[in-house]
Amino acid sequence: MMLSLGFVAPDDDEDKATKNLYRYAQRVTDKFVGELSFFYNPAELEKTLSGGIFPAMGIAKDFSRFLDHFVRETTGLDLDPETSTEDVRKKAQPIKNLMKMLPVTKSAVTYLSIFNTEFAKEFDVTIQKENNR
Repeated sequence: MMLSLGFVAPDDDEDKATKNLYRYAQRVTDKFVGELSFFYNPAELEKTLSGGIFPAMGIAKDFSRFLDHFVRETTGLDLDPETSTEDVRKKAQPIKNLMKMLPVTKSAVTYLSIFNTEFAKEFDVTIQKENNR
């Protein structure tokens, strides 16, 4: 499966939804290989045990990111004096960050960015190939 994904890679001029679908397929395949190799590769066990100590810290990080974008959207201010108020408000995305905080809507952001090119462009969603550990 991993080799066949290399043959169907999208071109650079493809739309964002197509690229997101490809990266999501890569991520699922890598996750499957990681789960399967957990039983055969001792390095996978070590990688699992050396994960983050406090997984709940991700929730605090997501909330602070949402709060930062919300403040930027409402006030139009950030730490860079070079950017204008309109540019700050255009770049702020509190809705996307709020959706990423909740479990159901986090998955909705992923799937909407795969199937809807306009959603992926508007909310600037790019699926990463690697899972964040």
